[in-house]
Amino acid sequence: MKKGLGLIFILLSLPLLFHQQIKEEIYKNFNDKLLVAVSENQKNVEKSAIEKLYMNDSTNVKTSEVKAILSIPEIELKEPIFQGTTEEHLKNGVAVVEEDEDFTRNNLSIAGHKMNAYGVLFNRLHELEIGSQIEVKTSDKVKKYMVTERFTVAPNEVSILEETVEETITLITCESYNWNTYEFEERLVIRGEIMKDG
Repeated sequence: MKKGLGLIFILLSLPLLFHQQIKEEIYKNFNDKLLVAVSENQKNVEKSAIEKLYMNDSTNVKTSEVKAILSIPEIELKEPIFQGTTEEHLKNGVAVVEEDEDFTRNNLSIAGHKMNAYGVLFNRLHELEIGSQIEVKTSDKVKKYMVTERFTVAPNEVSILEETVEETITLITCESYNWNTYEFEERLVIRGEIMKDG
């Protein structure tokens, strides 16, 4: 009887022991499912019960809300880009910061979450270096950028969103987590300039 209870306890504790790995796989699988749905012009992507649980989000995703695809081969990133940084959008991909910002602006600013799961959303953004390449694919064109700057700013710094002279992309995520305040104290900014052949 004791062996049986011990086995049950071990089986029940496995999801807790491997929580981050499970979360990572669920996010990656949902991301793949969403990207396939966008490419196949499906209207809706429904979340399974386990996806709703681990993503802490019960809403299904309308593929019409995906405005473009962000690809960074160096960190194996491929994420749908939504319009406006609502919590729903940031759980399902990355998002253009301003709701009315279009893809013709000189400074395309995109924000994404950093989560406790390797390779999910903007978790590996800090690995990018000067010269890394970034690609944004909309329905009618592909733009390629080369990383020219990486720096951190205060969370309330908005000057990074201002228009630039050259056509640039600005990727933003949280950085420097403070375990005492349970808040991120900085924002990591990766900036790239349009490649002339992009």
